[in-house]
Amino acid sequence: MLAVAMIAGLGLGLAGCLRPAPARPANAPRSQTKPPEAPRRAFATGAVEAEARDPQRRRLWTIRAKSARLDMIDDRQAAGDMTDVSGTIFQNEQSVSQFEAQQGQADQVKQRLSLRGSVKVTSAAQRAELRADEIDWRADLHRLEARGNVRVISLDYEIGPFPVLFATADLRTVATPDRFPKLP
Repeated sequence: MLAVAMIAGLGLGLAGCLRPAPARPANAPRSQTKPPEAPRRAFATGAVEAEARDPQRRRLWTIRAKSARLDMIDDRQAAGDMTDVSGTIFQNEQSVSQFEAQQGQADQVKQRLSLRGSVKVTSAAQRAELRADEIDWRADLHRLEARGNVRVISLDYEIGPFPVLFATADLRTVATPDRFPKLP
């Protein structure tokens, strides 16, 4: 409330100093300036739980962390760096895998969850684990992107290490990037 009052006060104080912009000639190029980004507010927390949703309000993931540094982009969207993380990945409102890692970065705007340090993604349905140094969940592309010492472990086999593998969130499909199915 105070910040709004201060901004409103500045607007009133500056109103008399502003002049209309000069008219732009008809053949002059339009300005290439970007609209201003939403203001960000940063803060540190202890233990935190968060949930990301897509524009249709479907859950993308839930995440828990022992500590976090969060940037609030607006009242509904946040991005942040977290330590000692675990959580769940969803597709079509169904839990498809669990994850854990030493560090995580969640960005609701980009629909991306980046996990670093001894990362493990587990699919109960496939009874398999994807392990790597780094794994990104790209909800917009419906895939996990694993990098560094990538292994796939199940009850029947263990393959790896690979430098890079892509996988569906439920680990039903795992392949090198050149063999991974493209989105329709």
